[in-house]
Amino acid sequence: MNKKTIMLCGAGGGYDIMTCLPLYYEMKDEYNIILCNLSFTGKSNLDKLADDNHINRLIDGCYEVVCGNYAEDIDYFPEYKLANILNQSVYVMRNYETVKEICNFYDAVLRSYDEIEKIYLCDAGCDILFEGLETELGTPVEDWMHFKAIMLNTKIKNKFVCALGMNSDCGHGVIENELLARLNFLRENKIILSEEILDTSDKDDKNNKSRFYYDIVLKCTPKYSIVNSFILSALEGNYGQIIPKYVKSRMNKNNK
Repeated sequence: MNKKTIMLCGAGGGYDIMTCLPLYYEMKDEYNIILCNLSFTGKSNLDKLADDNHINRLIDGCYEVVCGNYAEDIDYFPEYKLANILNQSVYVMRNYETVKEICNFYDAVLRSYDEIEKIYLCDAGCDILFEGLETELGTPVEDWMHFKAIMLNTKIKNKFVCALGMNSDCGHGVIENELLARLNFLRENKIILSEEILDTSDKDDKNNKSRFYYDIVLKCTPKYSIVNSFILSALEGNYGQIIPKYVKSRMNKNNK
């Protein structure tokens, strides 16, 4: 029996793609998986790689980043690192100033597929869960635009939103009490389907999804992701107001 196809997508750009990894581990044997991400990698770098036939340009601003040793000189390129570790292409969009541009990205990626069984839009932090009436927000614009574009796509049957490392956004434009109130609202209205805590405390289990996430993010220059660095630190047993060792050069005492 042929496997069905699902999509795992980083919601807000950059290292959000890494928050797909626990789901990737759970589903990689059951489904064919398409990985997608809003990219913060420089467009000039992506265009040059496409012109040199190292990656595939589907349309302007839309690329398939394939495995290979061709971009070691580009320091910030999480999709390239992930493609090589997973031995799988990662589709990236670099034009996303409008919802229409994001829709065009998915149209280009999905041309070769009849139907997508599920899509999971994964956010690092909690912005994507908010309604917009909060006192303060972090950086929700790309998340919400991406979510809107997914809702407009008719080729995808089932659509889900995921968030990892939610309270790491508190102190970064997010009020903790408002996050807790929002989560309670989503629970009470049965919008949240499942919740769990990643845990790598079982040192003998080298194959669980928490360890899978932890090991891969460590190999992908975590200093470029504050939220993923907080998650790594939590998996190492660090709690409270801390500055993760991975991003000490980027943060000060007011960003714990």
